[in-house]
Amino acid sequence: MSEQANDFALVIGINDYPAYGVGGNNLQGAVDDARDFAGWLIDHEGGGGLPASHCEIILSTASPLRPARDAVDTALERLWDAAQLVPEPRRFYFYFSGHGHAEQIDDVSLCMANWSFRRRQAALSSGQYRRLFHQCMRFREVVVILDCCRLREIAATGLGSELNCVRPDESAGGSRCFIAYATEFQQAAFEDRAGGERVRGHLTAALLEGLRGAATGQPQGGVVAADLKEYLEHRVPEMADAHGQRQQVEVVSSLPADPPALFGSRLPDPMSGPAANCEIRFIDGRQGPVRLESPQLAVLREDAVDTGPWALRLDMGHHRLEDLATGEERFFVQRTRDEVNHVRF
Repeated sequence: MSEQANDFALVIGINDYPAYGVGGNNLQGAVDDARDFAGWLIDHEGGGGLPASHCEIILSTASPLRPARDAVDTALERLWDAAQLVPEPRRFYFYFSGHGHAEQIDDVSLCMANWSFRRRQAALSSGQYRRLFHQCMRFREVVVILDCCRLREIAATGLGSELNCVRPDESAGGSRCFIAYATEFQQAAFEDRAGGERVRGHLTAALLEGLRGAATGQPQGGVVAADLKEYLEHRVPEMADAHGQRQQVEVVSSLPADPPALFGSRLPDPMSGPAANCEIRFIDGRQGPVRLESPQLAVLREDAVDTGPWALRLDMGHHRLEDLATGEERFFVQRTRDEVNHVRF
């Protein structure tokens, strides 16, 4: 994809919480998750396409203990200065992975590394920071990803930024948003600590799956915001359930549908594993190879019949199968995104 020179991002990942409760309460996957999402943002092959200088990354360290709120504002000010040099800033990404609390349904206190039961306001107010992005920074779209809990903690309200503008920018009324909360209000979010190579937060793991091909993609590349929302709402509870946990993501979006707002430029991957909604089995004697075409006549897969059955993630609509050896064809309709459609050809 071409470079998205009008996009900017602030990515925060905090593992280190030495004073969070008695003896501290460190996380294991937040820093790696932040690095992974930042990697997608600056990926020019199928990711966000941001220039590396447009992506500020803040990661926690134990000695010295950081970050605190000032580090976030300093990074944000650098991005604000850079965005002012762009004629039409397009999209701003704000990502946080760490501990969080919520006293209000539309605001999350994003805990900094020095948060404690006494330093109960050592946190960012997601609502106040989001208003700053919309009102002062001229972005047409604001994307907020919060991979943290939304449990209620009394008198633990986050603070707003020291940055502000004299009055809302004249374009603020047209600013649209995409907000992904890892869990519902007053509920916990989880990391996968069951083993394997690394610890992952369920929201970030599902988000990167979707962005890298599992969510329904467009033939020309990119994932539609509405399809990513649907994928997260399906996949995050599935991941949590596999570990005996309950976690329901909440996604709020006002991004435009026509033309649709896109994430990245990744081409659709019909092989989507657990999110497959169509299974194609080949009858005995089928010669092949077989080609599968989308409703837009894009070739989704072309392969030998001995690679079947095919477990696919398909968009809704009419699809075409063709046996390239015999010319035989079959049309079928994919009517649902979630229930598996069984097709024999």
